[in-house]
Amino acid sequence: METLKGDNSRQRKRDFVLLIIFEIATWIVANIMNHEDYRFSFPPKSWIFGLMLSCLIPYYFLLYKVTSNYVTKRIYKLGYGLLIITGFVLTAIASQKGVSFDSVRGYAYTGYVLQIAAISLIVVIIVVDMFKHQHDLTYGILAATTVYFLIPVVFAYIFCVMGLGDPSLLRVNSDNVGGLIVKSFESSHLFAAGIDLPEPGVSGLIKMVAVLESFIVNLYIVFVVGRLFVSSQNVKMAN
Repeated sequence: METLKGDNSRQRKRDFVLLIIFEIATWIVANIMNHEDYRFSFPPKSWIFGLMLSCLIPYYFLLYKVTSNYVTKRIYKLGYGLLIITGFVLTAIASQKGVSFDSVRGYAYTGYVLQIAAISLIVVIIVVDMFKHQHDLTYGILAATTVYFLIPVVFAYIFCVMGLGDPSLLRVNSDNVGGLIVKSFESSHLFAAGIDLPEPGVSGLIKMVAVLESFIVNLYIVFVVGRLFVSSQNVKMAN
């Protein structure tokens, strides 16, 4: 089993930390500040757009940065960068306030699928690396945490695709694509945390997909804990 050492390992750890920070910041702005029950005077809801932009730009840049740490060929880096930028732009176009499903359906479908592909790719790359290489405990925890926060994002966009085809699945208004994204992300993160949605929440079909999400999240935790335990034992034996 190969071992990653030196500057490369330190750079990856630094990028993991920054990505985790912006993952949490984006979630706070999108799911807490944007919630209908949020009524605090500071920070005000009028700041949401600016705060989201200031979180999402470095978030997507760090997604590219983390993935490019594992890729050696320039063409693959450019391809992944194009994938992220295109998905981000199309999703942003489709998420404008008050836009109906029919007017942006093509942009939305394409954007959501590209988002699923881009984020799934980074999840697979990090997980494969964790099992292929021998890393120290800090690296393993940071990599595992990064993936843990990304899994609900993948399923959120899967819910977006399903809801775009049938808005009644998520109980959203077909005149507001932005509402679809908010409901999808809220539902996905609640399901990943093992919390049921209040009634009426979402359809039975969405809940069945959410069961798959829960299985994957919990199975991932089991595998990661086992992998980190084996790594720590190997480090002890090496010392």
